[in-house]
Amino acid sequence: IEDAGKVADELSQILEMDRQTIYEKATDKTKSEIWLKRQVTKEQANAIRKLNLDGVHFTEDSKRYYPMKNFLTQVIGFTSVDGAGLEGIEKRYDKYLKGIPGKIVAETDSVGRELPYSVSRYIAPQNGHNVVLTIDYVIQSFVEKAMDDAMVKTKAKKVEAVVMDPNTGEVLAIVNKPDYDLNNPPRNDAELLQELSRNSVVSDVYEPGSTFKIITAATGLEEKVV
Repeated sequence: IEDAGKVADELSQILEMDRQTIYEKATDKTKSEIWLKRQVTKEQANAIRKLNLDGVHFTEDSKRYYPMKNFLTQVIGFTSVDGAGLEGIEKRYDKYLKGIPGKIVAETDSVGRELPYSVSRYIAPQNGHNVVLTIDYVIQSFVEKAMDDAMVKTKAKKVEAVVMDPNTGEVLAIVNKPDYDLNNPPRNDAELLQELSRNSVVSDVYEPGSTFKIITAATGLEEKVV
């Protein structure tokens, strides 16, 4: 890039990045291209396009979007910026969900420029599969609200709840609070992310104690001996 200083000045403000970092990347002549930032917002991309900066280009990227935000957080889990499952259902069924990425096969020179009159081939991507849970959306919504209220009312550090169908064992709702917006996991704080993403309901040890008497009472009622 000829005017790397201008590029660094302009992009550092829009992308909220360190100016020196951008300048060093823009003046690195050992690479044919470099990545500045992944998954920028549409507003950021439009602002950069208006500047028409020499040597600055865009490429399409994909990003997982969770419309319900902090709904069923620990069960769904989250992915890396590349879409690889790291926790929860995202990780457990990653190979079924991710599909097969597409690609373009082309002839290029040593610095990555496509050769004139070369033959290129487009290989279309294949969509991944869907995963359907036994979670009941309405019941989950009620439990999420009840646990939020419980956190406020009791000032608890953590609350958990599970709703199951006693006839089939299907899990209809499962909630751990506190949680976070799945669209914005705290990636910069590994310890906090690990704590908030842990599905404590199934991973933590809990000694039943007196609460197990409910099982004894339910058994007595079912067998009609009390």
